[in-house]
Amino acid sequence: MASSPRAVGAMSDDDLFQLPEGPGLILIPRKVLYEAVWSEPLIILADRLRTTTADLTHVCQQFAIPMPAQEYWTRIAAGFEHEPQPLPCVPTGVGEVVSLLIDAAKPVCEPLPDVGPPPIVEVEHSLTNPHPLIRRTAAKLKDAKQDEYGALRPGDGGLGVRVSPQGIDRAMSILDALLKTFQKRGHKCSAAANGDQTIIFVNGESLSIYLNERIPRKKHWPTKEENDERKRQVERLMRHKRIDQFMASLEVPHIRRWDYIPSNEFTLTIGGSGHVGLRTTWKDTPSRKLEAALPEIVIEVERHALAIPRIRAREEEKAKRREQERLRQEEEALRQRREIQRQEALERNAEQWERASRIRAYVAAVKARAEADQRLEAVEDWYEWALAFADSIDPITNGSGLP
Repeated sequence: MASSPRAVGAMSDDDLFQLPEGPGLILIPRKVLYEAVWSEPLIILADRLRTTTADLTHVCQQFAIPMPAQEYWTRIAAGFEHEPQPLPCVPTGVGEVVSLLIDAAKPVCEPLPDVGPPPIVEVEHSLTNPHPLIRRTAAKLKDAKQDEYGALRPGDGGLGVRVSPQGIDRAMSILDALLKTFQKRGHKCSAAANGDQTIIFVNGESLSIYLNERIPRKKHWPTKEENDERKRQVERLMRHKRIDQFMASLEVPHIRRWDYIPSNEFTLTIGGSGHVGLRTTWKDTPSRKLEAALPEIVIEVERHALAIPRIRAREEEKAKRREQERLRQEEEALRQRREIQRQEALERNAEQWERASRIRAYVAAVKARAEADQRLEAVEDWYEWALAFADSIDPITNGSGLP
């Protein structure tokens, strides 16, 4: 029988994450849990407390602890400041101490080690000595053709960037500053073969970054010249193919419906480790340009690189547990099949034994009647054959039914 959860003394803010080994019922002051809930996303706090997000949410609702919406963390990450909702009075029927059951099998989500202060990232708005990858990517962008949305991509051998022609210089300045900073910190940089990613190698791990310019669209109103040109094409097609105006208009390409306008609003994305709590996206905001976030981006790339071995070890552990569970289920299925086979064999042997017993009883009755009629010699051969047949189907006599 499993042991009952043990209660642990009330935990303060300092020892909130110094959890006991094994399962246990921890006691946390309501105010301490409230401050923890508003200090980091709920999914991270649940990992630290070795519980589930659903259980933590239920406890917060039960003890009237307000929880931030997902938009709260998005805006905090974007640089906006927001005050947490105040902690209301204790509801009737609950106390000031929250009890929470922790799981021994759930690993603690430890914070990543500090990688040091953010570096100084110098952005040159007019590149005089660009990084070789920047020089190659800029050349490819200038030779590239705009796609249907008005964007340029460098293609094979270029860095991961999608930008309008007007945004090439700024994009190259941002990427040049990042690549040079990464190289100063001992990290290798390269371009993906298909030109969709910029690859950064940090401590033996590879991460990708991608720079994208938002290119919004607006409805295109055809000009008089465009309408006249399309009309001429329709008339030309009518004369050439001898078809009516309707059929000709179906074959002539329509005038484009949208205009795509460069916005000079950039977003940089890290193809990260998947570690909960690490940021992966930065974008221009009215109060902060992407250039100001470059030191933070460098640090976050290095933190992602530190997280990758942990994520890999965790996935390997999950795979190991899944394999162990699969083997356990196979063994259990085999045990159940064998149990069913034993039961069926038992019932079958019991039926055969009962059949053999009935035959012996019948043979004995026939012999008794033959003796009474003084006909024993006439049934002697049949008597021996019948008993031999009974022995042949009796699982106890022939040994087939013995354990």
